[in-house]
Amino acid sequence: MIRRATAFALAAVLCSAAFQADTIRLADGSAIEGVQVVNEGLKEVVYKEGGKDKTVASATVVAVEFEKKPKEIDEAEGLIGEDDFEGAVDTLDAYVAAMLGRNPGSFKWGPAYAAWRAVDVRTRVADLNGMRTAAERVVRSYAESRYVPAAYLAKASAELQLGRPADAQATLAEFWALVESQGLDKRWQLECKLSQVESDEKLKGDARRSEYERIAGEARAYPATRTRAQVL
Repeated sequence: MIRRATAFALAAVLCSAAFQADTIRLADGSAIEGVQVVNEGLKEVVYKEGGKDKTVASATVVAVEFEKKPKEIDEAEGLIGEDDFEGAVDTLDAYVAAMLGRNPGSFKWGPAYAAWRAVDVRTRVADLNGMRTAAERVVRSYAESRYVPAAYLAKASAELQLGRPADAQATLAEFWALVESQGLDKRWQLECKLSQVESDEKLKGDARRSEYERIAGEARAYPATRTRAQVL
């Protein structure tokens, strides 16, 4: 009976582990399921599947759903679900600060993810100054993370909404230099161009509309970028 109980317990643990798997959502609507994400890099997301390391281009990743997270991130996600955005931001910021210069262990992706979530939450509550500062932290502290392109765009967006288009243009020029030096995907070239047009005070009326239409035409392979251009 003891052996049978032990076997059942082991089977339950193995079944539980099988369901504790991450999901990578891709821009084409497909998903890579039942994997363990190891690292979210600037160019590639590394994950384990069947005991082997595999990669997918970061530019094609829309989101990663982590089944298991550091307890601080779990707590912050719970607070977001309760609309306690201030508490969530405080929790995320504290975790990021505590992890600076430390080994994140098995959650290699944790600090950069938390830093980006802090940007995301501030965006939701229109905390523009906080959004700008948090985005700058992602860019400076997690330069190899897949969240860096989105952080540059968020920073520029905050600066534009704060009435500082020149700052937004400077941020986007820095982003463009990164895109070129690192050979990042065309998605980021188009996103950068789109934000540059949006923050260019010299472009008016038909000239601005024509630039948006041109970018939308180039972005056929990138539905989200194309839609944003069409909406603008």
